Amino acid sequence: MPRINFTHEEKGGSKFVLKPGVYEVCLVDFKWGTSEGAKTKGAPVLHLKLETHEGSWVFDQLIFHPSTAWKASAMLRCFGLEFAEGQEIDLNDELLHTIVGRSWGNIRVKNEEYQGKVLNRLESYLPTRSSEPAPVDPF
Repeated sequence: MPRINFTHEEKGGSKFVLKPGVYEVCLVDFKWGTSEGAKTKGAPVLHLKLETHEGSWVFDQLIFHPSTAWKASAMLRCFGLEFAEGQEIDLNDELLHTIVGRSWGNIRVKNEEYQGKVLNRLESYLPTRSSEPAPVDPF
């Protein structure tokens, strides 16, 4: 009998490539980092790992810079968190843990080629939620 090292994680990416369209996802993991981009160097970055009902992953990152603040708001609305216009909040581990593995939201996925591989890329967070998986758009 062959021996294996049991793991839930597949190495190297998105598990499988999704067709472009709308998918319901759950935030399954996050980690903090620092931006190395020319315009955003030194800004905090939140790396997100989202999982679909189909079991595929979609990765995103939120860079905390004045030019990209809208994206963090869109992500929070996607998972059902609403705040008053202009309200300042602390997007911290405590707040993120309220949605990790607990809330589902809809995103639009596109495909992007990177180093010869086609990857799932988040195109946009959608502000609607449902208890049923979102229908998949045919191309």
